[in-house]
Amino acid sequence: MIEIFNLLKEFLKGYYLSFLEEKKPVAYLSAMAPQELFRSFGFNVFLPENHSAYLGAKRKTEFFIKRSIQEGFSPEICTYLLTDIGSHLEEKFGFEEYGLEKIPKPDILCYSTNQCYEIGEWFKFLGRLYNVPVLSIPAIKNYNGEKEFLNFFEKNLFNLIKELEKFKGESLNEDDLKSRLENTKNASLYWEKILNLNKNGFKYSFQDHLFLMAPIVLARGDEKLFEFYKLLYEKSKDEKEKEFKYRLWWEGMPVWGKIRYFKERFESLKIGVVGSTYCSSWVFNYKSNNLIKAMAEIYYKNLFITFSEEKKIQWLKRKAEEFNIDGFIFLEAKTCRSNTNTYFGIPQIIYKETGIPYLILSGDMVDLRHFSEAETNLKIEAFLETIEKR
Repeated sequence: MIEIFNLLKEFLKGYYLSFLEEKKPVAYLSAMAPQELFRSFGFNVFLPENHSAYLGAKRKTEFFIKRSIQEGFSPEICTYLLTDIGSHLEEKFGFEEYGLEKIPKPDILCYSTNQCYEIGEWFKFLGRLYNVPVLSIPAIKNYNGEKEFLNFFEKNLFNLIKELEKFKGESLNEDDLKSRLENTKNASLYWEKILNLNKNGFKYSFQDHLFLMAPIVLARGDEKLFEFYKLLYEKSKDEKEKEFKYRLWWEGMPVWGKIRYFKERFESLKIGVVGSTYCSSWVFNYKSNNLIKAMAEIYYKNLFITFSEEKKIQWLKRKAEEFNIDGFIFLEAKTCRSNTNTYFGIPQIIYKETGIPYLILSGDMVDLRHFSEAETNLKIEAFLETIEKR
């Protein structure tokens, strides 16, 4: 395991140092925007959401959240947004341990509403702060296979390409984009294989996956991505199986500042969180040879967060069967409604249709004021008793 995490650390160090060494223009993108396209236009890609998650894992968000509230933002909105904007306002950032002392300033920003709508206000604020253009890829949420919804997203991708060609003063290199999409697809195949190692056993915990997924979050389209996950998979086959008594699925966002707590708590109770919606969401695949349609498959058609409630239920039921789980843990994230799936009865519907019990925990991605270890301990222990009685 030590060797695997050393590989990860080296990859991440190379990614962050590239902002200093490559001298490329920088694009700030939302997590589910097409990085491959921007890399084809010669941009280096930075993700504000990753910055917030990193600060959350280091428990350095409270001051920045309060700073954004002072600026006029509501405490009820996304704490990723509040953390990152507060950090920019104070000019205090993370990633020093990787050699990046300051966050690179953007030359352009682009977000898609495929994941949420608050991200638009976040990116427009940063655009005003740095006086740079802000592009968007509008998407209709609650997708249930509607052709017109998919066509709308494809049209907006086409418009984005035209905007980028105008901004850069050059045409899209289609061969380069095709190659970068293939890099993402090939890396995703190995990332999915790594996740699937838990189907018949328990190699990696949810907390392990949260770290190991970082390259495919940050560096899609990079030619090194495929090499990293292929090597990771080969080394993963030699990893020892972990002990477990209960096989659970995590649905929803992680609580970044409590990764160690959950890891130790689950291990002590012999809970194997063998899979998660969050880590599985970074598996990107497509079939079309048309570049725009391929990007639309990756970033809309096959993307869990865009799905209707009905599609999410069927997807979760399928994963429950594939991973032979004993129960679901749903995180109800205080400030992330878009990635919380407890509001319209999904846990209850799955339970009625499959008999698989569920636990709903309360928390937040990066604001630990919304999380209680004592309450969580009691809920988990009671949930295990429920599973035992099945």
